[in-house]
Amino acid sequence: MTMVFAFLPMTGFATEQGAGDQPEWGPVLDEVYEQLGGVDITSDQQEADQAKAGQPEDNATPDGAADRDKAASGINPADYSYEITPLLEPFNHYFFVKTENPDPDSFRFLDKSSVYSENSSISNSSTHFADIKYEDEATDRVNGGYIFYSGDTDGGSITLQTLDYPGLWYAAWCDTSTTLSLPKLKNNVDYLVDTYATKSSFFENMDAVQAGFSKICLYSGSFIRGKVVRTEDYWSMGTGHPDQGLYIYSPFSRQNSVSLFASAIYPFRYDSLGFPGMMGRVSQKLDSSSSYEWDDYSHAYIHVTYNGETKTYGGQGNGKGQGISEDKILRYFTFGAGSTRIDLNEVHDLLRQYGAIEMDDDIPRDDALTWKQIYDTIGDGAWGRIGDESYIYLYPDGEGNSFDADEWGVGNSIYWWGDLGYARSCWVDGRYVSMYKLWEKGVKFDDEPTADIILKDFTVPQISYTSNYVKNKETGQYELVYTVESITEETKMVRFRYKDGVWTPNYSAFANRCADYDKIAAMVKQGKLDQKYLDMVTLTGDEVRALQVDRNTNITPGKGFFYDGNYPAGTPFDHSVSHSWGKPTTVTSPGCETPGQKVMTCLICGEEKTEEIPPTGHKWGKATYKITKDYSIIKASRTCENDSTHVETENKETTEIITKEPTCEAPGEKIYRAEFDNPAFKPAKKTVEIPALGHKWGDGVITQYPTADADGILSFTCGNCGGVRTEPIPKDVDTITPSDMMADEAVVDELIPAVNTAKIKTTGNITRQLMKVKFPVDPAIDNYRIQYRLAGKASWKNGWSAGKDIYVIQGLKKSSLCEFRIAGYVKQADGSWARGAWSKVAYRYMSAVATKTIKAGKKSLTVTWAKDKKASGYQVQYSLKKNMAGAKTKTVKGTSKTKLTIKKLKSGKKYYVKVRPIKKSGKTYIGILSKGLVVKVK
Repeated sequence: MTMVFAFLPMTGFATEQGAGDQPEWGPVLDEVYEQLGGVDITSDQQEADQAKAGQPEDNATPDGAADRDKAASGINPADYSYEITPLLEPFNHYFFVKTENPDPDSFRFLDKSSVYSENSSISNSSTHFADIKYEDEATDRVNGGYIFYSGDTDGGSITLQTLDYPGLWYAAWCDTSTTLSLPKLKNNVDYLVDTYATKSSFFENMDAVQAGFSKICLYSGSFIRGKVVRTEDYWSMGTGHPDQGLYIYSPFSRQNSVSLFASAIYPFRYDSLGFPGMMGRVSQKLDSSSSYEWDDYSHAYIHVTYNGETKTYGGQGNGKGQGISEDKILRYFTFGAGSTRIDLNEVHDLLRQYGAIEMDDDIPRDDALTWKQIYDTIGDGAWGRIGDESYIYLYPDGEGNSFDADEWGVGNSIYWWGDLGYARSCWVDGRYVSMYKLWEKGVKFDDEPTADIILKDFTVPQISYTSNYVKNKETGQYELVYTVESITEETKMVRFRYKDGVWTPNYSAFANRCADYDKIAAMVKQGKLDQKYLDMVTLTGDEVRALQVDRNTNITPGKGFFYDGNYPAGTPFDHSVSHSWGKPTTVTSPGCETPGQKVMTCLICGEEKTEEIPPTGHKWGKATYKITKDYSIIKASRTCENDSTHVETENKETTEIITKEPTCEAPGEKIYRAEFDNPAFKPAKKTVEIPALGHKWGDGVITQYPTADADGILSFTCGNCGGVRTEPIPKDVDTITPSDMMADEAVVDELIPAVNTAKIKTTGNITRQLMKVKFPVDPAIDNYRIQYRLAGKASWKNGWSAGKDIYVIQGLKKSSLCEFRIAGYVKQADGSWARGAWSKVAYRYMSAVATKTIKAGKKSLTVTWAKDKKASGYQVQYSLKKNMAGAKTKTVKGTSKTKLTIKKLKSGKKYYVKVRPIKKSGKTYIGILSKGLVVKVK
């Protein structure tokens, strides 16, 4: 296999693929298999072998239905080259993989050193997006490649893995020798922290992240909405979070909805649960010693505690998403050559545009349930059944003309507030209704002794009054004095709230311009009103106990209305005249051919009734196929999943067909096939490998003799196929390279010229962790020894340039400090070696900064560059020559300044400028020169 290097036009990364990286593959089927059809099977002997190895028994699947058939395609993923590009740097979510491999499920990439996961895979996203135009709909191939997804890689080196099929019944991922390189990537938490947490304290950083997150976070994304289909019979009601109101659920859903890549690629779409959850993860990232708890009442908030201080965070994304029609797509995404880079802000704006599109209402609403209908149905208060044993209490709380609600999904609605009241965390009708708005069976008053109380037909005084400020002659202060104008009484439903040991009516119990509880108490205190009126609006603990607010705690509500989706919404129920059957209990399970029985109990009276359960009928499982040891008979069978004693079997003799002749290197194949009389059994086959013939190599012939500079070649010819293989004959390296011992013992000869350190040039590839050292050579010198080490290390590593003027130092990580020196060696007549003096030590910093802009001024220029936080400063070189001959150097101290103006230049001349970082650590280590910029000075 040849070396392959490939690059994408938009931040692509190379594939380095070497020989010997093909995994072992199971038998390969050719077109004869496609013509015959059928299923793969396992022999009796193979089953025995598998049992010894602890492998499960092979159950064959229909042709084309199992992953094993991918092996039958003959695809070897290691035969292809791959280019992988992060689609939204620096996020680690979606990638474009350019490759000629026709099967995106046959390979993946593994990040074995990710900080986010022990083994992080990048694999086929398997999602079809409406805003991508695919070349092949079946495989979602687009622009010469595929969309892959990860979520937990952090970039760096990744390994190509391929699917192997041992035993042809399960898939295993196997490493190849192919590795690729990705830039540094991060997840959403690290992005938020790195982008916004720039403050000095924990809570300042939490505040900054919350503010930044809120600006970029969207509540949801959009999608192609698909067709509305009815999946239930009736509209229904439900309850949600304790801090939200009621729900109306429609009986509709959408069919064939399709995702939008614009929504999938945007990383910050969080609702009122996801947003606080993300802030909790951020708090742990900032300091793992912090802690957080979810708010007991409002699900959208968490309380973060750090060093004894607690603050609240949370919320949700902005805007809305919605289902749109395909003709409303504003952008189709493309990848690979000619595509544009995906930008976070552009996708954010695109999703906001989708959310603002006006879409026609396509939901059938002839029998729709509305909040006004519910209000009109419940009268002066009633129970609503929303599940088998779930009941809510509804009552009017206004004139019936105000209902604040939001619709989402396919006609679903959430009710926030308005004239429809509902019980929550209170006692009503002798039962307790929880904070989730549901009747909780069995709760006693002592369990919830401070909850609200709703009382029907309660008499409330309606006291009309005036008030004025009157000066107190004794104190000289003005006091508010009430005057009673009229008193009436009104009997109505009243909600009492607990405070300071008593229960008092809420404000809605009193008519407009009539005194509430607090004003009645003030009037009694001033002697303007009789104490009995204060007693009328006050419930003590003893009075509440006397009301027996928990008297019906175990009794199912007897009357009300159905909103559970089993009946038309608002259908009345009355358990005094009809039973309310609970969930059925199976007494006798039905068989394939025999009926069973079930018993149901009325939730009100306890009466039971029995109903027959029809026979299930046979439910045949998948057919399995086994072959005898000599491959002569295939046994087919299937078992009823309802009764394992019901089994159908059929045995058939096989026909042998050779589908592929063996060669010297590759095995051949033959199949044993059988067809069955029972139509439930498909034609089945067993693929058997015919061993490869093997090469018959003759004696080797030297086809190229070795020299001091190059290996020789020894060639062998196969007597069977005429193929040729070669073996290298090592070159005579002793003539040009001494051993380490001989090199260390070499005599220093002053006549051997030393290398001028000032003329050494270095370039670097940070991604591949290598530095190329180029230096002037003397023809009289046989070889050059290069010694190098990392800063702080005592010992040197050795390398030889084989007489060339270049040497590559490898394994230098980003931001590392490297030192090296060079000496020339000459072989003496007696076979010993002499060397010249070592060059002065060169100091290099494995880092580079990108030049950004260059602007011309009057006899001056200004250049800017990217910041290197780990550097000590920068060197700016400028020259009148493109090769930087005679370049002058300006030094910039510190890392914060990334801009320099150079003056006193020649007007009308072109100047070439390069920048590199420097690092001081005892010595000055110089970095890698940037790509040059050029400008003509004014």
